[in-house]
Amino acid sequence: MRKTHFLFIFLFLFLILLSGCSSLPEGITQDEYDFFLEYGRDKAYLHTDDGRMITNGNPTSIIYYTGDLPYSYRKAMENAAFEYSQKLEPYIEIITNMSLANSSYKAQTHIAPPLPPGGGCDNPIGCDTQIINLKSTNGLMTLAYNNPEYDSVDDSKIVGSLISFDASIMYYFTQKEKDNTALHELGHTFGLADVFDEIYKNKTTMYGVYGTGVNPTAKLYTLDEANLRWYYEHGYTG
Repeated sequence: MRKTHFLFIFLFLFLILLSGCSSLPEGITQDEYDFFLEYGRDKAYLHTDDGRMITNGNPTSIIYYTGDLPYSYRKAMENAAFEYSQKLEPYIEIITNMSLANSSYKAQTHIAPPLPPGGGCDNPIGCDTQIINLKSTNGLMTLAYNNPEYDSVDDSKIVGSLISFDASIMYYFTQKEKDNTALHELGHTFGLADVFDEIYKNKTTMYGVYGTGVNPTAKLYTLDEANLRWYYEHGYTG
């Protein structure tokens, strides 16, 4: 009788463990799972000044206007949008569109960083703290940035963004490198934050420095998918 009771408890706890891990990507290794537990989940997201987790506020779909992009950048946005849509199905979909210029989500290229509006800051493209940027290895050049638009009532919800690629710095980038950059910037659209500690290198698309030792990829890492599914599958809508 005692053995039967023990077996029932074991099976019950095992089922609880499985239900709690439903957000994990298929094929995740033990090392990846341990890394996710320690460094992922809410730690992967941006937060408001009062500590609330920042996430995207669109319930089903995000439409990025890409009509002003050169072909290779437009292709990078299409590839990145498809990757996120595949990984987040059926929760949300990203669509690129060349005619919907009034969308609150847009992507563009620029030749030189915009001038800072004044005052001191360490942001090479300006002092607007909303702007999140992907830096070069030496930290002096900004390859691309994402300037999110927040809901006027709830500033923990992103309801628009402007992604901009520096066409002069990225002129010699391969398509995969441009895909990698677009993948990173779209992560900010979902509230994912930049990370700069080298323990994250080649473990997340949100590593905030691109250069020596970073492998460009057009696919989300296991950690990225786990962090996104953790939010969408468990309904942490704030």
